[in-house]
Amino acid sequence: MERPTIVLPSQARCKIRRLQMMDYAIGAGDLPVADLEALAKAKSGEQPDQPIDPEKLKSGMKMARAILLRCTGPLIYPGGLKRKIVDKPFYDCDDNEIAVEELPDEDAVEILKQVNALSAVSKEVAAQAAGFPETTAPGRNGSPLGADVREASV
Repeated sequence: MERPTIVLPSQARCKIRRLQMMDYAIGAGDLPVADLEALAKAKSGEQPDQPIDPEKLKSGMKMARAILLRCTGPLIYPGGLKRKIVDKPFYDCDDNEIAVEELPDEDAVEILKQVNALSAVSKEVAAQAAGFPETTAPGRNGSPLGADVREASV
């Protein structure tokens, strides 16, 4: 499994991994993810190409949180300080922890971009997370899969 080390705008380094099917289940609970480019345009004051869908935004934020917590290793800062991204209030964090909310925006966006790039196969993961198709594929003679076997056994 590929786990590259990336350098963040804060100069911290961390290992990342690609998204897995369970990240979708635990993260968003569904598959639509907010468009990071549209969010960046909106944040900079530029008009996004399309309005941002509130449901996609909510789902995207859950997924972003899951990526930061599940797909990112500890941040290693210049000087050797090592901090794990955690899901608890900043005032409860130990010296070796950083609350997901206090992670600098630039670092968070870079992690999200890098994980998404590494997860280029995420369409396959999304298809796996969607489950099996509702209809079965036809068999060799165009009949429903397995019908040939049933006919032969009668």
